[in-house]
Amino acid sequence: MKYLTFGLLIVVSLTILSCEDDNETSPVTELAGVYEGTFEVTYFIDIGFGGEDISESVSVSFDGDRFDCTCRGSGTFAIENGNVNFNDENIWNADFDGKLIMSGSYSVQQENGQVVITDDSSPHGIYKYTLRKKENE
Repeated sequence: MKYLTFGLLIVVSLTILSCEDDNETSPVTELAGVYEGTFEVTYFIDIGFGGEDISESVSVSFDGDRFDCTCRGSGTFAIENGNVNFNDENIWNADFDGKLIMSGSYSVQQENGQVVITDDSSPHGIYKYTLRKKENE
């Protein structure tokens, strides 16, 4: 009986370990074309600009080293070592959360056919773009 239980435990363990991970991720080395999706902010604390979480539709176009985001931001970008650095070239008022502008360094990876661009470096919240490339691009 002891051997049967041990054998059954091994079979169940191997079955669980052999299952594929549903969250397949891969690095992103290039962004080109038009991507659409959502921009989400999850705030940890109220920073004085309303403090409510944000979820809005967004479209971002990438052409060469240039980007243009319908939310906020346009300028140049570069991808290196799993990060994308956006250099926004606009002038903005300082009366809102400046992290709402697509600017600065973000992690970038492909997850299940979507490009996920995340900035989790702020003590105030997480800023995340979940994008899918437009079919005709």
